[in-house]
Amino acid sequence: PNVLMWYKDTKIKIKSRKDNMLNSNILIDSGFIYLLDSNNILYKKSITNPKESFALSLHNSDSSFSTLSKKISLNNGKIIASIGNNTIYQIDIESFTLSWSKDISNIVRASNIIDNNNAYASTIDNVIYALDQNNGKIKWKRELDSKQTSIYGSGYLSDYENNIIFTSSLGETVSLNKNNGEILWSDKINLTS
Repeated sequence: PNVLMWYKDTKIKIKSRKDNMLNSNILIDSGFIYLLDSNNILYKKSITNPKESFALSLHNSDSSFSTLSKKISLNNGKIIASIGNNTIYQIDIESFTLSWSKDISNIVRASNIIDNNNAYASTIDNVIYALDQNNGKIKWKRELDSKQTSIYGSGYLSDYENNIIFTSSLGETVSLNKNNGEILWSDKINLTS
């Protein structure tokens, strides 16, 4: 069985600006914790050995959108990260190096998803992307009907069998075919105030 052990001195030490903070989800895999800070540094920290720690800078810390939420996802030894701009990053967790990065049309806002072949992301203007996990090339993209009107609000991606399910803060829910981005169905929840 997997046992998660915490030591009181196992902390991520940030040696940069006073206003730096951790602002991503946390991933745990093979005895390591992975997370991003607001200066776009990805950390890999051993759960059992506090001295075993790694850091990888993903972007210039002067990013205009450094206060936006960062998102990381992990599958098959790869992390897909978005840092509040329009770039998707893939990191190999064994070597802890950047495998590739890909600029897309707009700011990434939904949690990224990874399956065996693809990485999926969505932007603030509700465009869904499928990227080849081997090289970051765009396999397909789908522009959805509703358009987000600001960088606030959120979108969510979920993976179900051969579908990607997207929900927006505007109430739109869409099911897409993973292989080609074809819209299988779409529904709108009427949000009331």
